[in-house]
Amino acid sequence: SGSYSMDQIKDKVFESWNMKIYKSKIDTILKDPFYYGEMRFSGTIAPHRYQTLISKEIFDCVQAIKAGYNKKPRRNQGKIPILYRGLLHCQKCGCTITAEKKRKKSGREYIYYQCTEYHGKHGAQRFREEEITRQLGEHFQKIEIPDDVVASIQKDLKNSHQGKKEYSSAVRTALEQEYGQFEKRIEKMYDDKLDGRITEDEYNKRFTRYRIEQKVVQDKLKKLHTADEDYYTTANYILNLSKRIPQLFEGSKPETKSRLINLVLSNPTINDATVCATIRKPFSRWAKGSSCTKWGG
Repeated sequence: SGSYSMDQIKDKVFESWNMKIYKSKIDTILKDPFYYGEMRFSGTIAPHRYQTLISKEIFDCVQAIKAGYNKKPRRNQGKIPILYRGLLHCQKCGCTITAEKKRKKSGREYIYYQCTEYHGKHGAQRFREEEITRQLGEHFQKIEIPDDVVASIQKDLKNSHQGKKEYSSAVRTALEQEYGQFEKRIEKMYDDKLDGRITEDEYNKRFTRYRIEQKVVQDKLKKLHTADEDYYTTANYILNLSKRIPQLFEGSKPETKSRLINLVLSNPTINDATVCATIRKPFSRWAKGSSCTKWGG
């Protein structure tokens, strides 16, 4: 989701399994293709026969998120559990809204946010995390999906599910045929090697390429099967979840809040004492009022 720092992952591993792990080890795990079905061997990457844990799409998404953290952060910023890390930008200059922890004389700690003003000073105000949560919560309170709309969409989903099953069956047949074609190529290529029509090196190169292609087809088949099983159930679940978005945001943990913001809101920004955000489709269809809310004194 892009909502976690390496320190937060390290702390979560310790909290869940009482296991201490270094950030360098986490980084090694996140960059290892083994978990989606390929392994490094003698300088090359080839598919393996072991069970996969994630998809190639998730792996690529993680690499893209990691690449986005190459900008040098402020000192100790990564060690502070920041709720809105990387989610907010200044509307005036486009700079990132950063956070810092302050301890009052009473001993209580607060997290304050402020524009970095990297492109020039413009009198950016400092504001507390609780205020941002309250203002963002007002955006979620605007979303109200009527029960009759939910019932109508559920009916349409049920009717369209039959058509999707027929489409999935046709796609599955085509993928299975494609996988079989690669298998026939491998068998013929092996005969060519035995008869001396191709070299051992050429055989190994083609074998690796064909196995990779078969792995891609297998991943497509796996995703197709999962999508076919979960389509109707997941669609209904998300739809019913949408009806409770305001309550979910108000009572959820920090990581869930970050995910909901990414799901529902587009480009949340800070402009002086105003939190602005655009509600994404389709939620915007059932949103009331404007996309900006003024802070009180």
